[in-house]
Amino acid sequence: MASDLAKYVNGLVGQHWRPELRGNCWGLVLKVQGDLFGRMVDPTSLRGQWEQSPLPTHGAIVLMAKLAAPSMPVHAGVCLILPGPLVLHVDEPAGVCLEELPQVQMRGWKPEFYVPK
Repeated sequence: MASDLAKYVNGLVGQHWRPELRGNCWGLVLKVQGDLFGRMVDPTSLRGQWEQSPLPTHGAIVLMAKLAAPSMPVHAGVCLILPGPLVLHVDEPAGVCLEELPQVQMRGWKPEFYVPK
C-alpha cells in the first residue's frame, strides 16, 4: 500500500461516521472518490455515468445488496486493491471499516463493482 494511500485509509478506518461527512455510506463514497480519485460522483445518475465491471477494480464504487434481495442495492463502498480486493465502507456500530471481499460476502452482502464509462 502506498504510504499516502495507507495514511489516508488509516485515518478513516475506525472513525464513527459523522453527520458533517453526510452521515451515511454514500457520504463516504463521495468523499473517497473525490479525495483519492478526483471524481465528482452524482449518486442519482450513477448507472448512467458508470458501468458494471465483472471484477473488483481499484477505485470502483461497490454497490451492495443483501443476498436475500440481490436486485436491490442498499449499501455502498469503494473498492481498493491493496493488493487484494478490499471494500472501504461504513458499518454500524464499528464506523468506517476496510474489509476483504470474502468477509463482506460472508456478512450477507452481494457486491457489484462500477467504474467510470
